[in-house]
Amino acid sequence: MSSSGVLQARLRRWTSPERPVRIYLKMEDDQETAAFEDVLWATYHNRLPDAEKMTVVRALSIAQTADKYVVERVMSMCAAWLGEQGGFSWDEMLAVCSAPFGIRERYPVTVQERVMSTLVEQLGDLELSMIAPEQKKELLALPQPALFTLLRSDALAVAAESTVAVVALGWALHRGK
Repeated sequence: MSSSGVLQARLRRWTSPERPVRIYLKMEDDQETAAFEDVLWATYHNRLPDAEKMTVVRALSIAQTADKYVVERVMSMCAAWLGEQGGFSWDEMLAVCSAPFGIRERYPVTVQERVMSTLVEQLGDLELSMIAPEQKKELLALPQPALFTLLRSDALAVAAESTVAVVALGWALHRGK
């Protein structure tokens, strides 16, 4: 609006109690509505809201909404906030890896390192992970970006290259791909 002098003049002369323009946005649910409000707040205050109450899931929700409405600055703020976090729990790591590509590509290197650290800590020996029922379940449930990150890790214990192939094939069959 600041770049249009004509529009500014019309808005200043507007005498009706009603706004001259109303924009209706249909939100999927209350979570998206809250995230959209956070995106607007961050846009105008140039920082994320409630820093002490911010969680990984909330930051990702804000980032996804910012991505949907192409608010680059807020997406970058969320990625930077994620990069400042000390580490991720298993569920947080899954949420970070499940984010859309447009958000994942903005992650700083520290986020990728922490994701890899969480993966290797939980599933560090690939053969043992395929034998232990709980670890195998976690391994097969990984989102694709997390699996690729794990398999690329230099810290991953693998007895043979065929183990990587077996895991990748098992993961694909489990996913039905």
